[in-house]
Amino acid sequence: MFEDHGQAEKAFDYFSRVVERYPESKYLEHSIWKVGWWLYRLGRYTEAIKWFDTYLSQGRYTQFQTPVLYWKARCHERLDDRRNFLASLNTLMEYFPWSYYGTVARIQEIGDLGPMFRKDLEFAPRSRSVRLDFRERRDLARAERLLALGFFEEAEQELRRIGLDETDPQFLYYLAILANRCGMYHRSIQIAERVGSFFSGRLPFDLATILYPRAYQNLFAGTSKEPLDEFWLLSLIRQESMFRTEAVSSAKARGLMQLLLSTARGVAGNRAIGESDLHQPATNVELGIRYLQRLLERFGSLPYALGAYNAGEAAMASWIKHFGSYPVAEFIEAIPYKETRGYVKLITRNYLYYSYLYKNKAFRSLEEVYRPTAPEAPAARTGG
Repeated sequence: MFEDHGQAEKAFDYFSRVVERYPESKYLEHSIWKVGWWLYRLGRYTEAIKWFDTYLSQGRYTQFQTPVLYWKARCHERLDDRRNFLASLNTLMEYFPWSYYGTVARIQEIGDLGPMFRKDLEFAPRSRSVRLDFRERRDLARAERLLALGFFEEAEQELRRIGLDETDPQFLYYLAILANRCGMYHRSIQIAERVGSFFSGRLPFDLATILYPRAYQNLFAGTSKEPLDEFWLLSLIRQESMFRTEAVSSAKARGLMQLLLSTARGVAGNRAIGESDLHQPATNVELGIRYLQRLLERFGSLPYALGAYNAGEAAMASWIKHFGSYPVAEFIEAIPYKETRGYVKLITRNYLYYSYLYKNKAFRSLEEVYRPTAPEAPAARTGG
């Protein structure tokens, strides 16, 4: 298809015809968004804004509302219309604060994620709930005692018996803290997401560190070099497996970094690697970093490497051929595969959160996030 090959004029013509000829089509909203996007790529910013406004005038939320708002803002930026540029960014920050686009809007306008993660927002965990039955109270007490003694696996088993049909956010917060301490990162994130739904555009700082945990930290010793630092790895693992060592995808990718057995063997050298090895955190992370390093060495840029990690090297080579001259935000937007496009966006968003939460690091643009550096990635430690 034309847009898969970066043929902007032909893609614009194609989607324009869809809008004109099929006004009742289920693809209408997608096509309106695409007309605006390709007009942006053609440098026809005033026309693009009109199409984006046509989309927004429908007055209902769809999956394309956030990219429409973001690229409308970028059109205004190109036209030196700062008032409307900021208006679109503010809409994203107000109504879609935790989206990729809302987060990028915030770093572009403010350069600081501090207002999203508040240390001064008081929200204390509550250790008991009136909704617990006798058995759940007993299991919770056992889990607390086992945690205090350092028996994390045993405490995990007790916590798994406690139902999550709770509505008290402070008690859920307490359960999330306990699950995090046990190393049940997937469960703690799920519970913390429910707690987060009680808030709007800001979260208590400590709750945010449960949503974005610094898990398996011992495996990342020595991974502080750029561009592949600890926080990129955590961001990728959170997206790939939500920190579940036992995770297996429909394609049989396994473990924390969701490695295919063939991929793992391809970077393992002479080591014999079986499926069970990929569920060992140290082995999985070590081989995952090796594979990412190989992708960085081939493609020379982290967004390219992340996209190739998800979609494969052949697909990325083709996209670089057609879109390689695009600025980084536009390249990510142009990725033809919906899954890969969303994957790179969410890992980028995760990285922004991790960088702020654990290093108080701020960025002002995606170009700064993905600034060019030598494509060198360190190996992970093989010990636990």
